[in-house]
Order: sequence, then C-alpha cells, then structure tokens
Amino acid sequence: MLKLDFKSQQTIMGVLVFGLSSIYTAYLLNGEIQDGAFLLSYWSIAALFAGVHSIQKDQFNAHNGSGSLYYQLTSSRMFATVKSIYNGLFLAVLFLFQWLMLLFYFGSDWTEIPNAFTLFLAICLIGMAMGISLSFVGGIAQKTNQPGGITAILSFAVLIPVLYAAVALMKREALADPGQQAQWGWLLIVMMNLLPFGLSNLLYPYLWKD
Repeated sequence: MLKLDFKSQQTIMGVLVFGLSSIYTAYLLNGEIQDGAFLLSYWSIAALFAGVHSIQKDQFNAHNGSGSLYYQLTSSRMFATVKSIYNGLFLAVLFLFQWLMLLFYFGSDWTEIPNAFTLFLAICLIGMAMGISLSFVGGIAQKTNQPGGITAILSFAVLIPVLYAAVALMKREALADPGQQAQWGWLLIVMMNLLPFGLSNLLYPYLWKD
C-alpha cells in the first residue's frame, strides 16, 4: 500500500483547507445570497484555483527530485497513468467537497437540479478532466528548465475547453439552463478526460526515455 509522505500530506491538507475557506469566504462576504449564476461562478473559480494549486504543489515536490526518481523506478507510461488517475480522482473528490460546502452554506433553493446522478457525474468528470489535463502538462513541463512558466502557458491552453465544458454542464445540471453550450458539454468533458490521458501515455516514454 502506498503511504503519503509528509509533504504530500501537507499538500492535501492545504488544498482541503483552501476548498473550505474559499466557499466560507463567499458566505461571509455575501450572506445568504440566492443568485444561482453568481454561486455557480464562484464555485467554478474556487474549483479552478484549488485544482491549479494542488498541481503546482505536486509539481514543486516533484521538481525537488522525487518526481524524477519515480519515473526511473517504474516505466514512464505506468507512472503517467497512475499519476493522472490519482490527480483526477483527488480533484473530483475536492470539487464534490466544495459543492457540498456550497449547499451547506447557501442551501439548495437557488438550484434546479433535474437529476442528482448526472450532476454528481458531471462534477466528477470535471475534476477528472482538470486533474488529468494538468498532470499531462506538469509531466511535460518537468522536463524543461523552467517548469513553472511552461506549466502556466500550457495549462491555459488545456484548461480553456475544460472550463467551457464545466460551465456548460453545471448550468444545465445545477440551474436547468438548456443552452446551446450544454449540448456539447458532455462530449467535450469526455474528450478532455481521454485526450490528455492518451497523449500522456503516448509522449511520456519519449520524454523520459533517458
């Protein structure tokens, strides 16, 4: 069984505290607001920052030497797969946690949820897509001399479709908004799970062959 080291525990606790405090801050600033679009926007922004923060912490730990060691101890394709799945599941749980905090503080009167299961699935797929995409970017950036700058540039490109799909899905599943975006949201979020995952397994063996 894998055991988390002290730095990994600090990263997880830091991200969880951020996830809780961000929603609580919105509650302190706005009180019992019932504007669905505003609350959904705040949840999306908080989820984005929590996701990027968690990947940056993971990349910082990897840049100090542990990441390169893991790549050498196992095959790069295996490590890329495990890392992508772990980060994706972690962000999926984190996003669900933030959503529950949003409902805890602001109630559910502002929502119009047609189907609780599809909403749950949408949040999980959004978290998985963001985790897999950022893991893919982080693995490429770690092979460069300036991983922070490369991560920022590449993350912007991969997060645009993830955020587009996330907003479309959440507007449909949480606010019952049958807009044109929602028709493509499910297809796009599935593609943003599969495409970075497939590319990481394809490219990592060449990036880390030495």
